[in-house]
Amino acid sequence: MRKQIIFIAFIFFAFHANAQKSEYPFIRNAKWGYYTYMAFEPLQKKNKISKAGISGYSKTTIDGKKEFVSAKVGYDKKGNCITYMNSKNNGKLKNNLAYQYAANYMVLSTIFMDSKGKEVKIISNKYDDRGNRIEEILIKKGKQKAKTISKFDSTRVLESYYYKNGKPDFKRKWVYTYYPDKSKKSSVIYNANGKIIYTWNYECKPEGELISKHKDTTLVCEKEEIDTSGNKVIITRKFNEKGKPYKIVYTYNKDDKLIQIATYHDNDLLSYKYKYRKETGDIEEFAYYNHKGKETYRNINNYDENNNVTGSKSYRKRKLISSTENQYNASNFLASMKYFEKGKLKNSYMYEYTYF
Repeated sequence: MRKQIIFIAFIFFAFHANAQKSEYPFIRNAKWGYYTYMAFEPLQKKNKISKAGISGYSKTTIDGKKEFVSAKVGYDKKGNCITYMNSKNNGKLKNNLAYQYAANYMVLSTIFMDSKGKEVKIISNKYDDRGNRIEEILIKKGKQKAKTISKFDSTRVLESYYYKNGKPDFKRKWVYTYYPDKSKKSSVIYNANGKIIYTWNYECKPEGELISKHKDTTLVCEKEEIDTSGNKVIITRKFNEKGKPYKIVYTYNKDDKLIQIATYHDNDLLSYKYKYRKETGDIEEFAYYNHKGKETYRNINNYDENNNVTGSKSYRKRKLISSTENQYNASNFLASMKYFEKGKLKNSYMYEYTYF
């Protein structure tokens, strides 16, 4: 079965590979991921920025009588974000990052700096000719703190290794196996002594249900079907070592574009739901549900004919709690935003652009 990796900004993970049971190794944590997303903007948006000749923008926050520059972003001529800075509510610098890229838009490095521009830590990446990331290194204060290495055949990862504090011997090892049809068979984590720490087993019944329970093992079951509207639906079920289930459902339209993701609690009731625009892949609305399947939060984005978000509304327990109103310039870039809470203006934001 063909796999597609979906990045969702609202799903958070703990990314320290040496302290987690993750099917894939990472050296970054959730906080770093939040501040590095600018480097991974869709190519469609990068092309729009490049075509407009934008070299950067500044964001000014107006909070009552207080006004300060809350963010600055810089771009190269390809539309890649090369610098990103944002500030606290008092206007003092909070984050200061820089990015470097390969010719094919791949991120070579993410540099974290202090308020004086001095490097604090850097995450560097290497890729093979097919664009697979084969190495990721974390350097902090000039010392290597963590490294991952991965081996691929073509697009499938076969082995991954995690190294800590510059030591030559790996601390964790991941081994991946596949069925003849190239679908996943298993993922296994070993410690430095070759002992199995955890296993992801894709051995399931054809209908995608649990076969049996196993200690230190998550069973992953997948099936594909077509719904009444002709959309392709991929259902993934994960059962931990106690047989406790987790389900996520991906829905694609007839053009093979993702239009919805839904996750479920262990009692098979809805947990999260995200709906996407087929034109751009942007989020149209998302909602959260409690363990009883009752909606606790919903956000709805409105778009114009140019696929710009003209505003949004957020609801908690179906009551409106906040909203935004957006204005765009002649080039269809965000010019201003107003943020309301319970119908009252809370903050305003102004965006000014610079050009090459």
